[in-house]
Amino acid sequence: MRDIPDASRIVAAALSVIAASGLFAGPAHQRELERLADQAVATAESGDDLAWQAQTRHIRAWLAFIRGDLTAAETDLREAIPRERAVDEPVPYFMSTRLLSVVLADQGRMPEALGFFAESEAVAGSEDDPNSPASFHREVGRLFTALSSDRAEVDISAAQHVNEVSDRLRRAAARL
Repeated sequence: MRDIPDASRIVAAALSVIAASGLFAGPAHQRELERLADQAVATAESGDDLAWQAQTRHIRAWLAFIRGDLTAAETDLREAIPRERAVDEPVPYFMSTRLLSVVLADQGRMPEALGFFAESEAVAGSEDDPNSPASFHREVGRLFTALSSDRAEVDISAAQHVNEVSDRLRRAAARL
């Protein structure tokens, strides 16, 4: 990855799609994706592109979340979020704060989870705005629905879990 210009960015983009969609067939593929994500994070950290650093951290956090390592996911998301704030990228910021809210809720840390959920909602925008994080999130949901109805062996349980916990957080926030 280091010898080809922008190869790390291409791999990171591919990892985003693969990791987010559950398009890997088991633990061996998961470990290989994690190895590539570790390389992408190391390569990104050697430069000064905050957006790329945040993207690679988010990918690695998602893979840790899928694996059930909430501590690793939280660590990478806490590294990604300030970088996303600094570069003013609403979609990645939304996705990272939403995932961190779910990670914290899964750890039983509801006050913190609700805080990050509120941050994600604050930048979500309208689903009717095609450039908004909310619209992006809706389209990702449609992708998962399409993938789950396909014949391919796709594990969408992590994405379903994020949606379920997000719904619980939304209801909890409304009660406050």
